[in-house]
Amino acid sequence: MPPERRSLSDWYAESLRFTSFHLGDPADIPVADWWKGVTGSQPEEVLQTPQQQRAVAAGRFHEGVLFLESQPLRIDLTLQPLNEPPKTIAVPNIGILETAFTEFVEMSNALIHQGSFPRIRRMAVGAVLLLPVGGRKEGYEQLQPYLSSVTIDPVNSSDFVYRVNRKRASQLGISGLSINRLGQWNTVVTKLLGPLTVPPDATLPENHFCRIELDINTAPEYPDVLPEERLGDILSELVAAAKEIILQGDVK
Repeated sequence: MPPERRSLSDWYAESLRFTSFHLGDPADIPVADWWKGVTGSQPEEVLQTPQQQRAVAAGRFHEGVLFLESQPLRIDLTLQPLNEPPKTIAVPNIGILETAFTEFVEMSNALIHQGSFPRIRRMAVGAVLLLPVGGRKEGYEQLQPYLSSVTIDPVNSSDFVYRVNRKRASQLGISGLSINRLGQWNTVVTKLLGPLTVPPDATLPENHFCRIELDINTAPEYPDVLPEERLGDILSELVAAAKEIILQGDVK
């Protein structure tokens, strides 16, 4: 019997990202104030490079490191793994997707509602997700229920990557607004590094994962700034599209 699609609680988040593209309204981007407004605490580090019009606030947040970065016309909120040995699966991650995603979406929503946040031209939600599997063959078998448009040969295939954008009109009743739903599926394998005394020809343990990379964003064809009173609704629609792909796969 082929494997079934998995729940959100089975996946781990390698990283999460929220991006807004703005009109360059404010001359000074208060990333430290926004970081505190989003997390309730002060960032551990703030970096300003006025020549490049770049500012970054960063600090530890739960199982990861939270970065709030401003560049010309773009602001990114990203949650990335800690620079320390993983506590769960054998690759760096920020925890179980279901929990990490909920917290991250709440922070993203708080960010776009900061009083000094610039007018938003586009917004995007990104995620890199991992599902532990027993090996390459099992990984390909696990991917198959998500990808009805292709047939994967789990025995004779290798280096498989499937990438597609399923553009869809927004369901919010905002004229001209559509959503890009970009997903990429593949499998990855990592090897645990052994001690320095391990012989060069020794076989190191391997860890296999199904991997999904998502970029859900408002399409650039929308002719105006996004309506301020609907920003929360638009973010919720992007998040719902991401969850739909994680749970159901490559749906049109």
